[in-house]
Amino acid sequence: MKNKKEIIMFKKTLIALTVLGMSSTALSLTIHPSTQPASNPVLVLAPAITHVATLDTYANTAFFVHLDANYASGNTVQLTYSGAAVDEDYVFPTAAIPLTVDTAASASTCAASQIASFAGWDAATLTATYQFTGITAATDGCVMAIPVISVDGASLASTDVFKVTGKGATAYGTLELLAETKLIDVAVNNIVQTLSSPILNQVVDVENGRFVFTSGNDDVVTITTTEGANSAGAADLLGAVHTITGNFAWTNKTVAGVASRVGVAVTNSTALAITDTTVSWQSAAGTIVNAVTLTPQTGEYKTILPSTTYNLSTAYTYDNGTDTAVIAGALTGVAGAWTLNGASITAFGIPNSASVTPFLWVQNKGISVGDITVDVRCDGATISAISAGTAAASANTSIGAAVQAGVDAAGTCGATSRYDAVVTVNGPAGDMELNAGYRVTAADGSNDRLTLETSDSLN
Repeated sequence: MKNKKEIIMFKKTLIALTVLGMSSTALSLTIHPSTQPASNPVLVLAPAITHVATLDTYANTAFFVHLDANYASGNTVQLTYSGAAVDEDYVFPTAAIPLTVDTAASASTCAASQIASFAGWDAATLTATYQFTGITAATDGCVMAIPVISVDGASLASTDVFKVTGKGATAYGTLELLAETKLIDVAVNNIVQTLSSPILNQVVDVENGRFVFTSGNDDVVTITTTEGANSAGAADLLGAVHTITGNFAWTNKTVAGVASRVGVAVTNSTALAITDTTVSWQSAAGTIVNAVTLTPQTGEYKTILPSTTYNLSTAYTYDNGTDTAVIAGALTGVAGAWTLNGASITAFGIPNSASVTPFLWVQNKGISVGDITVDVRCDGATISAISAGTAAASANTSIGAAVQAGVDAAGTCGATSRYDAVVTVNGPAGDMELNAGYRVTAADGSNDRLTLETSDSLN
């Protein structure tokens, strides 16, 4: 049977434990930068994904753990990490961590002999444990410097984040908790691309046969591909392949039996290649500035210019790691468009068949007279500037036969395909309308007539 003194001590212990339990919700571990004053928030690193993706390892920022309670020898602080994986080759330092005074604390009596020793790493839970020894004075307001941890670069690029939580514990349970805190928060792609203003934006002059721009100048767009700024360095841009898509059939010329491509120049480039639908080139490492100049040709190289939209795509590679891995990325953008200064209306889905007769009528309700040209798009190819006569003033002009003759002569549109006809009239757009349809003649001589949508009817 306990004596009176033992009962009194037992009650005191219960009271102490009760106070400890009540205070656990009020006490909290916090983390701060490794430079004073420790009251500042911890620095969250924000490297670009292109910076970390090929790195073997990436280190989090160093930080203090600020103690908000009094610990005894044998008590512990556990830090649990999440998000990116700790690098498999990382070795936790085992040197003793002395408790030091937090300069932002109003009262601290941290003794130099009070230390936290590394007590183990649990790879399954990603938890590092530190145990206090030599505690002879209050620890409330002390800080302990946590060593920098190296995380796996590829894992960080995949998870986008590296975080830490923690708790301070005694033999009786948790004393205080550390709220989840980000140490690394991966930012967006660091390779950026800008196009100068204005982008490709010339107007093709139909009053001059569509051979020149109304401005009389070349058309130029400057494309800059570079490494953007971020808090932890930039990726090494190894190079890029750029492609502008659109109607480049106007660059294709054959003079004296020799085929060539004309009218396109790109600065700071190699391997320039031009087709009817693309212009592509390669550029070197680092910041890339490509000025693309499109020039209407004269003399024997003179050719009709289209109305078209130009789009840009860039495929680049980068490597910022020690493991020599090369990673690919892509960017897209709009490089601009060419328009016409006359009426331009598109008839959609005209069947290309021997049993079909297209009906295309240009209605000119004005007093001006305008030449008619037609661009046909079929099976991925463009038949440019089919001459379809003249739109007489205050009259209807049939152009279906001329358009079909141009399609047949080109021979690039399949016998069962459908084509779109872009009808351009050298005259005020407000005066011109287009009616479109076709007749289908069956084997028995019967026929059906159907209408077609145009860009005007759809609008």
